[in-house]
Amino acid sequence: MSAIVSLGAYAQISDGFYRLKCKQSGRYLTIHNDYVNKESAKRTGDVDLQSLETFSSFDVVVDDPGSIIYMRKTATGWAIEGQGFTTQGKLDLQLTEVDGAFRVWATVTSDGMSFTKYLRDYEEEPGYSYITTNPDLSSNWEWYFLPVDDSNYFGLNGDVQVGTSYYTTLYATFPIQLGSGMKAFTVNTLTTSACTLEDIGDVVPAKTPVVIQCAGAEASANKVTPLTSSDNTVGTNRLSGRLCVS
Repeated sequence: MSAIVSLGAYAQISDGFYRLKCKQSGRYLTIHNDYVNKESAKRTGDVDLQSLETFSSFDVVVDDPGSIIYMRKTATGWAIEGQGFTTQGKLDLQLTEVDGAFRVWATVTSDGMSFTKYLRDYEEEPGYSYITTNPDLSSNWEWYFLPVDDSNYFGLNGDVQVGTSYYTTLYATFPIQLGSGMKAFTVNTLTTSACTLEDIGDVVPAKTPVVIQCAGAEASANKVTPLTSSDNTVGTNRLSGRLCVS
């Protein structure tokens, strides 16, 4: 499965949700944790961003909230944000357009010296992306910014089947609008043998762990829309979740 997009859509970047896909390797960037190490910039020529992993298959990232990147314009550049992680305050990212894709770079200071570092896909499996200007690692440094839409969608796989229905769980830092035929539940009471589910409607607030009743088994049947804000609130919720950054 692949996301089909027009190169013309990448020409202008604004605040919003995207997937980042390396032009050369074809791999998708995901937020894995919050590890950023700039100490080795002078010694090895790179900034270690183990916080960012890449995967070649759209099927792997389709239901991963860590693949939904919020690009935020800051006073000094751009920030990559998601699942509790942000580059703001760590790296002031800049974007340079090259033939419909972007080089993502930052100026890093180490021991009084400044270096320009580019976001690059290291291309191992699962693959770490990090910032580098090492001349031997100068490929895989151009990125497509794919807006999250009906083709480059965020969809949930129905992991558990109960009767004829499929269910999964979700914990994301951004609110989501559920697609047709889907329901979201919190757990308001819990015993050693049973729990009570509460239907919270079709909008899941940010940082709210939920059980999702899916419309089908495949992610393509369970498309959800990331939102920047939500007025929906929930009461008691006995569910808990863990972000990739905590």
